[in-house]
Amino acid sequence: MAEQSVYSAPAAELETPRDSSEYDGFNRMQYFLFSMGIGVANLVLTMVFADTPAVAMICMVAAIAASVYIVVMRLKNVGSSAWWILGFIVPLLNIYVGLMCMAFPPGYQSHKQLDTAAKVIIGLFLGVFVLGIAAAIAVPMLVGA
Repeated sequence: MAEQSVYSAPAAELETPRDSSEYDGFNRMQYFLFSMGIGVANLVLTMVFADTPAVAMICMVAAIAASVYIVVMRLKNVGSSAWWILGFIVPLLNIYVGLMCMAFPPGYQSHKQLDTAAKVIIGLFLGVFVLGIAAAIAVPMLVGA
């Protein structure tokens, strides 16, 4: 066995970053369209079967199951663990997980860089959030409550 010099760098195998096309799952557009499709389908089916609560409940459970599948696929595309879906249960963490699914580019967990679309989406989200807080403060003052 050859001895290694104490002054030489240790040998290590480095991992090359993966290309964004190598990540499975749904991209941002697919996530958005499937989420909107599930929401509209759930609304229509619930209204159609409003007189039969059992069928309406089955439609809602199916929509929840489809939503879980879509979120897991999007988290896989981002490069995160599918266990992050449990973050939707935790208050305030659910905002981060939702932003992760809406905005982060494919493979974000390996390169940690946001693209322009992600920055725009996050900016719009924060703008709507600030406007919502301002409206919650201003509307009662204007109404006189």
